[in-house]
Amino acid sequence: MNKPNCFLVGGVRSGTTSLFEYLGQHPQVFAPAVKGIDFFGEYPNAGYPKFFGNLKKYLALYKKAKNEKILLDASHYFHVQKAPEKIKKFNPRSKIIIILRNPLEIIQSQVNNGHMGIRGNAKKALSQKNEGKRLLIENLKFSRNIKNYIRVFGEENVYITLLDDWKKNPEKEYKKLCNFLELKEYKLINFKVYSPSSEPRKNGINKLLTFCPLSIRIFLKENLSVNFVKKIKRTLNKYSLKEMTKKKALPLEIKEKLKQEYKNEILKTSKLINRNLSFWLE
Repeated sequence: MNKPNCFLVGGVRSGTTSLFEYLGQHPQVFAPAVKGIDFFGEYPNAGYPKFFGNLKKYLALYKKAKNEKILLDASHYFHVQKAPEKIKKFNPRSKIIIILRNPLEIIQSQVNNGHMGIRGNAKKALSQKNEGKRLLIENLKFSRNIKNYIRVFGEENVYITLLDDWKKNPEKEYKKLCNFLELKEYKLINFKVYSPSSEPRKNGINKLLTFCPLSIRIFLKENLSVNFVKKIKRTLNKYSLKEMTKKKALPLEIKEKLKQEYKNEILKTSKLINRNLSFWLE
């Protein structure tokens, strides 16, 4: 039975999609058709609800794996308190990958992409109380979440990397990650950015998607193959979304307030991973 043995757990809006794609190109890595399976998550991924808690369907994603050394699951388990124990029980020999990003940049990306219900308006998005805001706060508890995984898996099995480092030298970071996973050296030709910040195009397709009920979307995803859904999604995104050419920065007043709010967390994380993260507060 093929079982995932490597979990890219997050954090959110921190480059997990890019890392998933980079690792998936390595000949010794099997990456399933779905990113964000959320089998061990807090609740189902709205895009692929059928995998949540369903072991048979979850493992079916890995049936086509042959002799790959790494079977990858990339889902946002970073903030899920019970996920480390569940993963450990499922596969005790698992490796964990965590990628971190400046909390202020994550908040800015969340606001720009409308992940908290209000696109582009930081003040309104951060002042409201909803599930999106709660999840954001939980994801930004870096030190707590990292400790949870180290406690369960041990430091030797938890790899922590920074998005900042990948932006500067992706080749170097890719080699380091492959070394951690004990993979043969493999050179990627292109380190393109996947899942960049985007905004809706003003066209009929985007309007249709906006008003399409969630129940219909889930029904289609439940009754169509995963690969077919991915192709449709890529096509729709191509015509309904466009990459932000000018990303909206957080207002200075909010930025300074958030710096003070997350200063202690950044310092605790800095000490925990033995990296100077003071530049996140500049």
